[in-house]
Amino acid sequence: MACGCIVLMLLLQPCSGLRRAKAPFMLVSGVTAPREMCLAVENGQVGTEGAAVSLQGCTNAVASADGRELWELQPNGQLRNVAGGKCAGLLGNNASGGGKVALMDCGGASKAADGRSQWEMLGSGQWKLSSWCLSQRGSAPGLVNVAAKSAVAASSTANWAHGASMAVDGDAASYWASKLGDTRGPVNFTVDLGELVHIDTMEISWEFPAKGFSVSLSQDGKGFAEAYSTDVNVLRTTRLPIRSNARVVMLSMREPHAVHGLFEGRALYGIRAIALYANQMVSIVEECPSAARSTDARDKYFASWVRE
Repeated sequence: MACGCIVLMLLLQPCSGLRRAKAPFMLVSGVTAPREMCLAVENGQVGTEGAAVSLQGCTNAVASADGRELWELQPNGQLRNVAGGKCAGLLGNNASGGGKVALMDCGGASKAADGRSQWEMLGSGQWKLSSWCLSQRGSAPGLVNVAAKSAVAASSTANWAHGASMAVDGDAASYWASKLGDTRGPVNFTVDLGELVHIDTMEISWEFPAKGFSVSLSQDGKGFAEAYSTDVNVLRTTRLPIRSNARVVMLSMREPHAVHGLFEGRALYGIRAIALYANQMVSIVEECPSAARSTDARDKYFASWVRE
């Protein structure tokens, strides 16, 4: 293992200390960002194989109190999440398109004997995995609304001025509305992202709110699984934790609000804006020289020790 320097309680320490197992630390990214970013298990799914490992605000990760940001380096080079006991590695040992850095069973990954979970910290600050280095794909850290300008459709629309696209056009003055009185059966509003995305949260800004509605997810646009349902909504803005992979999100409205779901005495549904937030950056691997050419240090990670 190459010997560089790491950040330790704001003091420089030799990286040889990383050889010790059972010494938890946070991996702080060198990426340019308004706040300090750490490598953490997405949505705190520390015990889930396949859970993505992504950049998150260090303060927020710590505040989650689920250990998503705590790692330890095993004697064999595996990077193990302290809370869940899973190891970070290259899923399926497939680096095509950058691959996916995610949690996996430590024993199984080690038995694969292909280096998919064996890391080495280089003196440059890069973390090497076999012949690749850890990096990020995306323009900048943080969450982005992936529903903006996406393909949308509604089973009921009042007129062209209030079409489904008005809910994702970014214009605060526009909104989608269903036909007046068309509330006897469910009215569906779908968002097709065009590709599989790990959605963190969903936000619905209602113009004419539904009292009863559900949210269902699909990875292929055919089979849907319900992620949320309520019959007692009284909010004008609804925020929901989704924390699942989906390509298509369907909002099914089945009962309008008795007071706010009316226009000229007739029931309807209306959405001023619908947003689906996902991490803007995705952890990947790429050739080390190529990763080193990044202009924002997205390929640099520094271990910051924490007290047990």
